[in-house]
Amino acid sequence: MARVDITQDRVLQAVVARLRKELTLDEASCYLTFSPLVPPTVQPGGDWYVNVSPGQSEFDEGMQIGGGQEQLMEDMLVRVTAFVRMRLDRAERDDRMLLEGVRGLTQVKLKILKALVAHDLVDPKLESNVFLRQLVVAASADKPDYDEEKAIGWQTINFRVAFDWDLT
Repeated sequence: MARVDITQDRVLQAVVARLRKELTLDEASCYLTFSPLVPPTVQPGGDWYVNVSPGQSEFDEGMQIGGGQEQLMEDMLVRVTAFVRMRLDRAERDDRMLLEGVRGLTQVKLKILKALVAHDLVDPKLESNVFLRQLVVAASADKPDYDEEKAIGWQTINFRVAFDWDLT
């Protein structure tokens, strides 16, 4: 396996591919989006699903000095948002939405963390190559939220991925 330079589109595709494989999700239940903060208008089937979006990133300025177009390292957040759909709680309570053993938001969060934390990512076009400078790191998680009308709860987990751009 070789470590290669890559582009941001392939980084995002690699995250989606890993989540689909590890969580047994299909294209309708694991997909890319710009904004992770609201549930989609048309929800995919199933009890839960995730979307992946690019977050804030930083470029290492020191590597660019003297390296120019030959070296550009990006440290990027990838935002993975879990959506859980259920109407099991009584009014004013969210026990099951948060804690239900198989599909509660905390259980789905655990599945996502296990799928990504401390793993390398494989280039989706050249599956024998990896590209991260360090293994995937969980950076932070936003507070959970809930849309009562749609009975959907969600939470975004931010993962840090550092990679070198292929500028050729």
